[in-house]
Amino acid sequence: MIFTFLMALLLGSSWLEVGIASSAQSTLVDINAERASAGLRPLVLDDCLTALADVRADDMVQRGYFSHRAPDGRMPWDFMRQARCPFTYAAENIAEAPDLQKAITELWNSREHRRNTLDARYSRIGIGMATRPDGTEVLVEDFTD
Repeated sequence: MIFTFLMALLLGSSWLEVGIASSAQSTLVDINAERASAGLRPLVLDDCLTALADVRADDMVQRGYFSHRAPDGRMPWDFMRQARCPFTYAAENIAEAPDLQKAITELWNSREHRRNTLDARYSRIGIGMATRPDGTEVLVEDFTD
């Protein structure tokens, strides 16, 4: 929790309530089942990437946007470097939907997002979620090697 709070401060976002750990873990189980069926090694939930994904989701909610590019022009890898999450290869999946299950389904039904999820170069993932005032869920998945 302290790490997430420090990441939020570092990245200029508000503090996130912690409570999505079980949703993130459930999402990871589903992702790794799909990776296993494709003959790929499982992804490991990474603390740095998870804190970052939480901050990214919260930033989209707080500043009212939905994009890989933040309003200040920063891209996912810029946030990763700033947070000192090590990587050579990186990708980000984002989804926005009325509920988390629909957001996850949208990612699986997107060719580009599915390709990121099943990319053999990635071994670590961070999963973050935030809820807009209208109840819409924002899901962020950050992948690195």
